[in-house]
Amino acid sequence: MPDFSVDAVIVPAGHGTAGTPYWALAQLAAEFAQLLGVRVLHTRELLDGRTFLPRTLQDCLNFPQGHPHAGEPRYRWEPRPENDGVLYGRLLP
Repeated sequence: MPDFSVDAVIVPAGHGTAGTPYWALAQLAAEFAQLLGVRVLHTRELLDGRTFLPRTLQDCLNFPQGHPHAGEPRYRWEPRPENDGVLYGRLLP
């Protein structure tokens, strides 16, 4: 468990993808839903094959258009201790 609250997770391609897409999502939910403090896990496939798991469906990787930091990262990412390619993200102020 990280020493900070986790606002989002990025998992590498192939992480938790055993079986059908339903089972892959179930595996991700079992591993990360409680960590994120959500009952429903939202997923977004990134262009590089990784999966972004935000707390809410409205969350995005970068600040949105119209924000003073538009296009810049919204999170500070840290690898989890297992060093398996999973990244924990904390929202930047």
